[in-house]
Order: sequence, then structure tokens, then C-alpha cells
Amino acid sequence: MTKGKRGAFYDDDDLDDGYDDDYDDDYYEEEPAPAPKKAELAKPQAGGKQPAQTAPKAAPSAAPARAAAKPDPAVKSLHQPTYPVAPAATSSSPFQFDTPSPDDAVKAAQERKPGAVAPPAAAAAPTAPSLPQNKNFLRPSPMLQQQKQQQGGPANGEGADEAARGVAALGLTSAASGGSEGGTTPGGGTRQHHPHLGHPEAPNALSHPGGLHGLHTRRPVTEYVMEADLARDVAAATASESSSTSTSGSSSGSSKPPLHLVVLGHVDAGKSSLMGRLLHDLGLVSAKEAHKFQRDAAAAGKGSFAWAWVLDERPEERERGVTMDVAMTRFATNRFAVTLLDAPGHRDFVPNMIAGAAQADAALLLVDGSPGGFEAGFSEGSGGLHGAPGGQTREHAALARSLGIEQMAVVVSKLDTCGYDQSRFESIRAALLPYLKSVGFKESGLQWLPAAGPLGENLVGPPQDPALKAWWGPGRPCVTDAIDAFAPRERAVSRPLRLPVSDVFKSKTGAVVLGGKLEGGAMRPGSRVVLVPGPAQPFAVRSLEVGGGAANLARAGDSCEVALVAHGGGGGGGGAIDPSLVAPGAVLCHADFPAVLVTKFQLRLVVLDVPVPLLRGQAVTLHAHVAREEGHLSALVALLDPRTGEEVKARPRCLTRGQSALVEVTSSRGLVLEEYAHYRALGRVALREGGRTLAVGVVTQLLE
Repeated sequence: MTKGKRGAFYDDDDLDDGYDDDYDDDYYEEEPAPAPKKAELAKPQAGGKQPAQTAPKAAPSAAPARAAAKPDPAVKSLHQPTYPVAPAATSSSPFQFDTPSPDDAVKAAQERKPGAVAPPAAAAAPTAPSLPQNKNFLRPSPMLQQQKQQQGGPANGEGADEAARGVAALGLTSAASGGSEGGTTPGGGTRQHHPHLGHPEAPNALSHPGGLHGLHTRRPVTEYVMEADLARDVAAATASESSSTSTSGSSSGSSKPPLHLVVLGHVDAGKSSLMGRLLHDLGLVSAKEAHKFQRDAAAAGKGSFAWAWVLDERPEERERGVTMDVAMTRFATNRFAVTLLDAPGHRDFVPNMIAGAAQADAALLLVDGSPGGFEAGFSEGSGGLHGAPGGQTREHAALARSLGIEQMAVVVSKLDTCGYDQSRFESIRAALLPYLKSVGFKESGLQWLPAAGPLGENLVGPPQDPALKAWWGPGRPCVTDAIDAFAPRERAVSRPLRLPVSDVFKSKTGAVVLGGKLEGGAMRPGSRVVLVPGPAQPFAVRSLEVGGGAANLARAGDSCEVALVAHGGGGGGGGAIDPSLVAPGAVLCHADFPAVLVTKFQLRLVVLDVPVPLLRGQAVTLHAHVAREEGHLSALVALLDPRTGEEVKARPRCLTRGQSALVEVTSSRGLVLEEYAHYRALGRVALREGGRTLAVGVVTQLLE
């Protein structure tokens, strides 16, 4: 069994929803002061471009400071390295020093020869000392960037699939996580994709790292054709998996299809306790370990949390009795090799829950069946700007659906507290089912079952308590039966390689390993990859682990751990990637079909339970796959009909609860996104602020 919580997805800022002032401080600290003498009489460049404004210092210069303060991998925060983007694309631009100081003007006048004509003051600007010789660091000036942003109105992107209402209005179907095969990249042209080597670009061009020698032309994902030898390996692995599935029965998960399962629910619903007892009943927690957990929990005054300690490993989690991180472990059922993601239920840690649910193929929604427990988790909240948000059962269900989860088993736990009353189970189902349908779940994709986690009732076999057995007898599903009833998600191997990095750590051999769920494509040792955002060089896959064991091939849907080496380098640690330059939210990509790093995109969204209407300029926290970044609504493009997706009103003044709209969103720093029509796993976005989820949506167009 492999278990643990590598790659925490929260930090101290999670409890403070204000703007992160540290980012602005870092921006200025990383800009070295220009040399005064070189700046005195700098000649104006052609076209009015100012070198100091066009070349922000590249991120690698800050690597030593970051490496010196590298966090513990077990609790790695989501702070991303500062990858420079065009200042005009950010919400806070540095002051433009485009005129010399009075002292500089006097000194320049004294040094000029008699009769010389002074150059225009506005033409002088300090040069960027870190980039004086590299012609690749040319970039449009901030003024030109702003002019480009103001030219023309946004083009209305096509809507997602047919919608019904609420979150369902987005049509978030995911028969294949890679999205549809059809479609082309808007504009039809090629795009430069290096954030540090910013050649002048046409409007709407996107820059990001990749390629063997610096710049590499981005190609639409629809042009991707898998390499012939890799395709043969994938076909052979698929045939072997299909054969082993049809002759199932083995307890080994090595040849079974993968299933990423997230456990959701309101705080104190019993998620960790139920899953800890489930792992014990599956034989993955020994009697000795179980006794130790019970003894230590009782000594700490937390005896009722003993089973939760199987997954809640951090001292603060055990002390508070609240899961904070996404705990990950693996086990096998009769049908699947399951990667379990135990998400936190407290509303302060919803960002961590989103990062876990973004990787999931299916979900278990734990509902507290004790008296008053379900009502607390399902409450709507008091409303208003400063009102208390509702229970997390609602928010977790809506977020799960918006993140592409279509299958869910609702487990009504703690029924032992009310004598396994069947009427309690039925009343909870009657209240919850309409809401789940309203956010987009189909009734055929839902399962309902009772359980008592700490007692082990109805977890891996039929219930033993007579009161529960009387109405949930043999033939009714237990929790493991419900897991095996999920349909496996189709592997999106026809898409270019994409692996959102949720985990960075060092192996026992000292190699730097990137972990996450492979959302599309396939790779094997020797495959060429690039990290976006990341170092401006390609890497080769040195070794692979899939499902916790060494492997020669990883396909879409697999939980992977990848060790990299510089492309063309040998074994050992030489040329390995610098872990200080990797953060959760970076995406490992096919070297010839890398993803893009965007700061502005168009989003088709549905507004959830907002306390006040959303206006242009609304500050939000953006959540996409395992990435998180600050941003704002830069334009309200149109109101849409939630049923047809057609425009009903252009440029609305505000957005209210339940409305569907097309908006432009600007991120303070670059995010790796794809258009939902081309790559669904990387085309979903949730917008949060003030401890609430304001809206969820899908990316229809990448703008900058």
C-alpha cells in the first residue's frame, strides 16, 4: 500500500481571501536596479520600444533563493514560481521609468560637447542589465501591450454541450477526458510558446516554454498523431488490460483499469474514518497498526478518530480532528486499481478539495445520517455579503460535477446513531436527489447506500447488524460493490501528453520525481517532454512508476510518478530538473505539442450562490486542474440562454445567481489551460472568493 499526502494544496493564505501582497513585493525584488551610467543617455530604439520595459528579469535568476527555502515535500504549498508575463496582462504593472531624473539630466548636459542637441527626455530609459546581449528577449512594450488589449472586441466562443440548468447548463460531459476529436485552434495559425523568449507576436499569440532549442512552434492538439512505436505499446497494453478485466478475480491491481476516486462531504461527515476502516477490512492495515492507532488516539483524547488516523497523518490534523490535505492511498477491488483521494471537508480547505476532485473519475459523497448531521451539511447559508456560507455537501457536489465527475455513490453514514432507521435514509435521499439532479448529475449515474464507518457495517460485505440487515440485506451493494459498479473512464490516449503536476519530491535514490494523474497521451522511458511553465529546455523520461510500481509505459488515466533527466543526458542525477522551479499547477507536456501559458481567456460559466451580483473587475481566485491563481473578471461579454447557449444580451452590467454567461477572465500570472472542446481535463475552471465558489465554467477561447 502506498499512502501519504505528498504535495499539500494549501498554505496560510487559504484562510485570508484578500489579495496576496507578497507577489507584488517579489516582482520588484527580482528586478535588479539598472546601472545609472548606461541609462543616462540611452538611445531611443526603433519603434519607440524601451528595453527596460520590454524585458522583465527571467525567473531562473531567483532559483537560488527559492532552493534555499524549499519547503518540506510532504506539505508543499501551491505557491508557484514567479514566471514573468507581460506587465499589461497583469492587474498591477510596475512604474514605467521612461524619463531620466533631474540629476541625470544635469549630468548629461555637463558631459555633452558644446553645441550638441539634447535628446528628447522621453526617449531615454534604463536598459535591462540581465538581458543586454540576447536578441530573443525582445517583447512589445507595456504601452503596445495595452493597445493590443484594447483593439477589437472579443469573439463569442461556441458554447459547450447542450445544457439544462445550474451547473448542468455547461454540458460537462466527459465520455473521454481528452474531449472531442474535432475542432481546430482558433485563428488556425502557429503560436510562439516561450514566456521568457518573447519574440514580437501577432495578436492573440500565446507564449510558453518548450522545444529543443528555445522557441518551438505550437501545433494544434488536433494535429497530434502518436509515434508509431509508442502506439504499438499502447495497443498491446490496452489488449492485455481488456483480457485481464474479462477474466477478473485477481486481487492484484497491476493489470486492472485505473479508477481515481475522491471522497467528498461536509466536515465531520466521517469520510476519513470510513475509509480508514475500509482499508483495514481490505487487509491493508494490520491489526497491530489498528491497535496502535486506537491506543494513540485514545491517549490524545481523540478515541473516536482512531480510524481517521490511518489517512490523517499530520500532527495538526490529528490534534484538530479535521482533514486539511488530500490524502492519497491505493487499493484494489475485484475490478479496479483504485487511487483513493480523501478530500478535506472544512470550507477553509475547499481549494485542496478542488485539487483532489480535479483528478477524480468518480466520487463517494459521504452524508452524515446522525440527527441534525445531514441538515447542517446541506444548509443553504444565511446569504448576504457577510453571511455564513452553507454546508459543504452542496458546494462539494456542485464542484464535483463542474470538474467533470459524472458518477457518484452517496453513502449515508452514522446511521447507527439513529438505530439504522430506514426512514432516515429515505428522507435524506428524497431531500438530496433533486439538488444533485439540478447541478447536472443524472439519476442513472447515482448510487445510494447506508453504512456505519467505524463499525465496518456495509463496507466490504453485507451488514451484520440485525437492524440494518432487516432492510438492507443480501443482494444490496456495499461500498466496494458500489466502487466496482462505476464505469471506467475512457483513456484519452489520442491526445498529446498532459500530466498536471500535483506532487514534487525526491526519491530514495535522490532523483527529483514529478507525480500526478496522466490526463492524456502516453509516455515511456526516453520520451521527450517539456514542463509548462518551467525551464526552457526539454527533458527525457528517466524512469516511470504507475500505481506505485515500476513501469515501462504510462497511459492516460494512470497515476504516475516520473523521474526526468535533461534531454540527451545520461543516468544519475546530472541534468535532472531543479525542484525549486516546479510547482503544483505546472503541466508536463509532449515536447512537440506543448500546452500554452495564458493570462487571458474566455469562459462560459454559470453563476452559483453569490451573495452579491458579479461585476466587471470582480476579484476571484481561479482553480484549474491542480493550479490556483489570482485573477479578475476583465469583461462581461454576453448573457447566454442556459438551455441553448445562444446569446440573449450583450455586455451585461452584472451577473446574478443562476445566470449563464460568456466572460473574459484575466489571471495575474500565467495558467496552463486548454480549450474545453479540445482537452476537457484542462478546460474547466472554478472561480472562488471570500470562502465561496462564485461560478464554474469551461474555457471556450484562449486570448493572451
